[in-house]
Amino acid sequence: MHYFLQLLASALGAVGFALLMQVRRRYIPLIAALSFAAWGVYLLLDQVLNSFFTMLLAAAFCCLMSEISARILRCPVTVLLMPSAVSLIPGSDLFYTMYHAFSGEYGLFRGYGLKTLRSVIAIAAGFAIINLIFRARKSQTADKQG
Repeated sequence: MHYFLQLLASALGAVGFALLMQVRRRYIPLIAALSFAAWGVYLLLDQVLNSFFTMLLAAAFCCLMSEISARILRCPVTVLLMPSAVSLIPGSDLFYTMYHAFSGEYGLFRGYGLKTLRSVIAIAAGFAIINLIFRARKSQTADKQG
């Protein structure tokens, strides 16, 4: 039940972010499903991998599904990717990083800051890997046609 609530919160958070960013309503159910699935991947991998690779693979999965869906729907990838990836943002770690910085607890600030930085780098790397694969594939098909 606890995991289902996390998955539901992930989907609802993505929907809220998409509505805030005025994404077309026809994409909202897909964004919710993508976020649900991405957080599901995170929860599954969190049982067997360290936090960096868990986050990297969840972000890569989210990006891959967004890339595929965007091509099917003929819409920009960003429209699907950004709202569906919101649940991967390390919000509590970022909060505690800033909290400890302003509280003068620099040891805890450093610890949470490094944890937050690792998560952000993992998300960026996951997005970059999938993006590079799709760009390379697009370049290869353009070379064959031209």
